[in-house]
Amino acid sequence: MTFDITYAKIKELLDARHIAEAITLLEEMAAEAGATKESDHIALLKETYGYMTHYLTQGFPDQGRAGMHRKILEELRSIASAVRRLQRSKSDSDYYSSELRLVNLRKESIRSLSAAYLSALSEFTLAEEIAPDDPEPARKREEILERLFSVIFTSMGDREDYQYIADCILEQRMDPDFDMQTLSAMILGLLCYYDPAKFHVLLDLYEGAADRPAIAARALLGIVLVMSRYPRRVGDDTEVTLRLSLWNDSLDHYRNMREAIRTIIGTRDTDRVTAKMKDEVIPELMKLRPDIMRKIGEITPDMDPASLEDNPEWEEILSKSGLAKKMQELSDMQSEGADLMMVTFSNLKQFPFFRSASSWFLPFSMRNSNVLNMNADMRGMLGKLVEMRGIVCDSDLYSLALALNQMPEAQRRLMKGQFAEQISQLDEDLKEKSLKSSTPEFDTELVKAVRDFYRFFKLFKNQQDFRDPFREPLDFMGLPGVGEMMGEDEVLLVIGEFYFKRGYYREALPIFNKLSEKSPEDPTVWEKLGFCYQRLRDYRGAFKAYSKAELLHQPGKWLTGKLAFVCRQLQDYPRALEYYSRLLKDDPENVNLLMNMGRINLEMENIPEALANYYHANYLRPDDVKTIRALGWLELLNRNYGKSVEFYSRIPENEMTSADMLNRGHALMLGGDYQGAFKYYRLSAQKDFRTFESAFEFDYETLTRLGLDIRDAQIMLDAVRIDANKN
Repeated sequence: MTFDITYAKIKELLDARHIAEAITLLEEMAAEAGATKESDHIALLKETYGYMTHYLTQGFPDQGRAGMHRKILEELRSIASAVRRLQRSKSDSDYYSSELRLVNLRKESIRSLSAAYLSALSEFTLAEEIAPDDPEPARKREEILERLFSVIFTSMGDREDYQYIADCILEQRMDPDFDMQTLSAMILGLLCYYDPAKFHVLLDLYEGAADRPAIAARALLGIVLVMSRYPRRVGDDTEVTLRLSLWNDSLDHYRNMREAIRTIIGTRDTDRVTAKMKDEVIPELMKLRPDIMRKIGEITPDMDPASLEDNPEWEEILSKSGLAKKMQELSDMQSEGADLMMVTFSNLKQFPFFRSASSWFLPFSMRNSNVLNMNADMRGMLGKLVEMRGIVCDSDLYSLALALNQMPEAQRRLMKGQFAEQISQLDEDLKEKSLKSSTPEFDTELVKAVRDFYRFFKLFKNQQDFRDPFREPLDFMGLPGVGEMMGEDEVLLVIGEFYFKRGYYREALPIFNKLSEKSPEDPTVWEKLGFCYQRLRDYRGAFKAYSKAELLHQPGKWLTGKLAFVCRQLQDYPRALEYYSRLLKDDPENVNLLMNMGRINLEMENIPEALANYYHANYLRPDDVKTIRALGWLELLNRNYGKSVEFYSRIPENEMTSADMLNRGHALMLGGDYQGAFKYYRLSAQKDFRTFESAFEFDYETLTRLGLDIRDAQIMLDAVRIDANKN
């Protein structure tokens, strides 16, 4: 049994509370890995658990038994994780294991690197006054910080050192770079291997930084992601759950948690925006590339970039291609919080700067060695973006800075000219959003933190070595300690509406199910629940929900139409006809309703009624090929073969399908014109004989029911087969 399989089995046993069996497997796993310290710990826990089972079977009372049971479970989980980590660090090539080997080789500690960083920070601050253009002091500080990130990222169980880091952050002993790097390293390490000591310190940082939104927001993001990743382990920690339960009585914690969950869930829109850009916008732009390049070719170095704005020719190019509409959709999504910057900067993450995980979480600073040599114009552009916190996250700012350094002067000038207006619009959007929030700074920092981590897990070159916390929908109601708080109606409505409005019906379904239990008299909830079921093709569930809504209020056109549709899908044709009849009563000349009724009457083999429906539709829309085609088939079933042929002959040649030619052949053969039938059968069979053959044989039952000798049909098919083989 491989290590990963054994580890998974141990986790499964511990989740099922089969401790004795888990200990046996864990002993074998530790021995194989050569984990001496962990083996000693297992032996101690085995002895303790033996005493516990003995006292229980002998009937001795023990008030601390439950707590000890939970403690043993958590310690066994931690040991299993540590042994697996140790074994993987020996030879695995994943990013975490590689970093751990390097850290062990260097033999550096959190304390020693923190002291070195403080010293380097002092040197850097002094150098800024004396030689501001010298990159060496900045580079030295950044290298120490990168090594510190790696040590914290790969550390396990160093409660005192973690507390030291927390004290440095909360007491502001260092600088923002230190604070964000060390905090991000703890979060990233926790998402690789759960460490109770790290998680407790994460809670300390969130609760202790109420007046520092950047720290509080990032810590809370980490807490939510870790709880989502390890709900059982966090939930089994009595100290943690007791601490989290106190959040339920705080409006600030409630509001912050709600915003954190809403922002994490909002990353689903980033996936959609990215897909829309890659699958729709960029391919269309590539098609237009010759026209665009021609326009760019007309730009001269002395041209005013402002003259390119609102160019009617550019607008015409975009409008004709449909790009203008797609871009407007993206703009609307951005105004509602979607992250358009992900696509913009995703291709600018190939610089060597981004090969280290720490760089993805480094606060952007003009003092960084990578941007010290930028010219004044570019520094001005970046400075404006930095001032507008929340528009562009830190890793994107570094992407932009690195790209600008390599960009030709002409392109930089063009970008600068267009920059002012775009920034102005983004600034207005940001201000409008801030006005809607009671804690705009916290919300802004939360968005930045989410984008930092989202980009890392989606774009880091070693992304396959990490389990992406944004890949699956967030089960916010299942978060230990705070899930009940997040199950409040207000949160459910906010998240449910987000999912519903954007078409994430699978995610919206359980939320509206919960809301239907909480507000069973609200017809709107039942309607939205029904629509979720319908879009997921659970028509029985949809009908039940829609029927509840129908009982609660007089159904309008929308609900009646949905009831008609799902009844039709459930093949409850009489009830579907009843609903369509109600709709048709209020809108007697609605062609789509008439056609739907015609289809249902056809399914019920009520040919006269179906003909009446389709003739009415044909009267209202005489050139509609769908009604003409349907009337051709219905007249065939009604044995009016001449009329059937007449309708099929009205279908334009460029819209005539193989099925149309097959059915026209049926009408001709049933009417006695075998020569004409053979002609259209041959035409129908030309593209794909096998498909034609299958469709013809499927129609045997209909043809014989209408009076055709089955032998004639079989011989006709053979004749077409012979003709097809000749060709």
